[in-house]
Amino acid sequence: MKKGQFRGRGLREIHALCVRFTQFSVTPPSFRAPDQLAPSMLDNRLLQNTRAIMKPGCIHIGALLLLTVLCARGQGTFFYDQQSSLNETPPPYGSGGAMQAAIPPWGQSFTPTLSSIGFIRLMFDDGNVDDGLGATIYLNLRSGSISGSIIGTTPSVTMQNAFAGATTFVFPGAIPLVAGTTYYFEPVLQSGGTWNIQDGPYNYPGGSVFSGGSPVTASDLWFREGIIVPEPSSPALLIIGGCTFLWFRRKNHSQVAEKR
Repeated sequence: MKKGQFRGRGLREIHALCVRFTQFSVTPPSFRAPDQLAPSMLDNRLLQNTRAIMKPGCIHIGALLLLTVLCARGQGTFFYDQQSSLNETPPPYGSGGAMQAAIPPWGQSFTPTLSSIGFIRLMFDDGNVDDGLGATIYLNLRSGSISGSIIGTTPSVTMQNAFAGATTFVFPGAIPLVAGTTYYFEPVLQSGGTWNIQDGPYNYPGGSVFSGGSPVTASDLWFREGIIVPEPSSPALLIIGGCTFLWFRRKNHSQVAEKR
């Protein structure tokens, strides 16, 4: 078989392998942890198909493709862009403002320096721990104004009764933004009891709280926003290490054969 024919067949096998991995390796919108995504399926498939990427001349390409696919299964690192406060100490019960009392449209404006957003963190506390109710909340991301077009919505997050602390709202995918442009997020109380959101004179320079459609320049919501940088999973690292080892081993054997 000619060298070009051999390499073309190897690339087709790699592509088919990566397509099969993608069918079950991408994190679904429910944001389950990577260890809940049927690891036995991935392990068995890896064992059955490892030889497909061990062809001469294809090891580097196969390693890169598999690393790209498997990164979706790894833990993500939160990279913060805009934030009104760094203090994540849980607030005392009864502090903050009741979400039920907010005058719509309301929320917070911010001015990103990055070209996308992946999450927003907010601080809450139970406004009535005796009612036995928690709260279910989601966020709308808007452009243009506090009542402008919705460009992204997070899944709902449920907090239990007597909760106090920071909660992370993750968008289903990175939302493209224009750096230096003002955007707005709107917390929506979907259900639950009296629920407080933390605000105060944080002096955030890139925006402010909005109430009744107007800015309240002396106040900001407690918030932190940014992007999620994926990290490679353990199977991905093992594959890359194995591919590199086999490549060097094959290269050394070839050099020895040439000397003979």
